[in-house]
Amino acid sequence: EYLYGICDGHGLAGHEVSAHIRSHLPGLISDDPNYNSNVKVALKNAFVKEDVLLDKSPFDSNLSGSTCCMVFMRDHKLFCANAGDSRAVIASKTEKRWLAKPLSRDHKPNETDERKRVEANNGRIDAFRDYSGTPMGPLRVWVKPRVGLKIPGNLPGLAMTRSLGDGVASLVGVTAEPEVYEYNIDPDMDKFIVIASDGVWEWMSNSECVKIVAPYYERNDAAGAAEALVEDSTQRWLSREEVVDDTTCVVIFF
Repeated sequence: EYLYGICDGHGLAGHEVSAHIRSHLPGLISDDPNYNSNVKVALKNAFVKEDVLLDKSPFDSNLSGSTCCMVFMRDHKLFCANAGDSRAVIASKTEKRWLAKPLSRDHKPNETDERKRVEANNGRIDAFRDYSGTPMGPLRVWVKPRVGLKIPGNLPGLAMTRSLGDGVASLVGVTAEPEVYEYNIDPDMDKFIVIASDGVWEWMSNSECVKIVAPYYERNDAAGAAEALVEDSTQRWLSREEVVDDTTCVVIFF
């Protein structure tokens, strides 16, 4: 059995949230009563339990949180549990080419079902707007002002619809419950997995990612592959923006 994952924190206490997840989530998964019989349920339960622990932690996670994308492997079965906009991809090799297969879905406000859940919980989906009312950047989750609610409508401005932490966003439908994808590993075709934060995926497709990693797989250099992904994604950010997003990745060779 193997467990791999990444967290991408955001907000003032984002680093504390991600560190808390790293320290507590693996134990919550293995301690769940469904661990041996139904890993899918165990993963979902563990994410939700960790979210409750974060709410009771000594640091303030009301406006801070983290994505979490985890891959659990048992024999030739793989389970990917994801909450947020980090992503996992598995690479398969045929006789003629490499194939990139997503193991997770990005939880963004533009996804129809995610948007419906937020709006059903009195949330509002809109981009940040400047003083002239012009939309800027991606769609975000906001609190919809209403009588009796003491939270201002300019919060939280979260660019994802699932996360751990983010107490304010959870009031309007942002959930820590992950989507869990099940996959049967083909030892003859499946060669490696990449789990990465949106700092990698913002300007890079799944296929481009696999193309960068593939040469490193051929020479069994997983660390070199991870470094190459971070370097390539950083250059893509610098060619388009004045800032570079936090970039985290894990590369697993079979």
